[in-house]
Amino acid sequence: MSDLDRAETDLTVIIPFRDHGAMTATALRSLVRLPGASHVIAVDNGSRLEETSSVHDALELLRRSGHQTRLVRNDSPFNFQRINNDAARLCSTRFTLFMNNDARLVRESTRLITMMLALAAEPDLGAIGATLLLGDGRSFQHTGVRLDSGGFASHYLFGRASDEWSTLPNAVVSAVTGAFVMVEARKFWEVEGFDERFIVCGGDVDLCLRLSRHGYRTVVCRDGWAIHDESATRDPSNIPSSDFVESYYSYSTGFDPNTGDQYCNDELPYGLPLWMAG
Repeated sequence: MSDLDRAETDLTVIIPFRDHGAMTATALRSLVRLPGASHVIAVDNGSRLEETSSVHDALELLRRSGHQTRLVRNDSPFNFQRINNDAARLCSTRFTLFMNNDARLVRESTRLITMMLALAAEPDLGAIGATLLLGDGRSFQHTGVRLDSGGFASHYLFGRASDEWSTLPNAVVSAVTGAFVMVEARKFWEVEGFDERFIVCGGDVDLCLRLSRHGYRTVVCRDGWAIHDESATRDPSNIPSSDFVESYYSYSTGFDPNTGDQYCNDELPYGLPLWMAG
């Protein structure tokens, strides 16, 4: 862990946004809780509202805290995968944390980031997700993704009270959400990053499945947590039909119709504990 205790962490955080300046600024300001000074890239995908001036103020706060910051303008038509890929090409750090602008770090996130970095450094691990709580800070939004029949996926324990499951282990899962996922850059590009055929959603699960096929297991880290106000910046009903088609074909590669999700069963409704996975 000594390498992770340096003043500067070999990490870039990428946060895309369009308008919602106050929310984006909150996400950015929360990065002062990172365990070391990091690179931060805020990607403005066609904002028009004056409130985005608060984003500049938040980036200045981070600069004064020792972080290297960059505001990038990307006016291409919205494609979550492409926006993140384009930003990731600007990174020179070993690790990348893709983070939604409706997520934020809290006091309990400092150890979380440190442990995510340690897991991402393991040679056989790929995408590293995290426990995310809804805005109430009391119920789960995400603690890993399971594959379901018919080309669908669902979140473990979604909406359940977090204090009922306070001792969940770090676990191998089929996928984690792209709202808050860390990956070593060389592994990310080994599988050619996010698949840009996905427009809004599904690309995160697809990334995890492709990493898995390259020998990198997906892990959800449960040493601490962050907040994710799910879908606060988009209409969840406004998803292109093509995303469902691409998801069907992608998710089917990781789901066995006879045994289901290989990392989940009735006795382990939260993934396969990492120590059991070897």
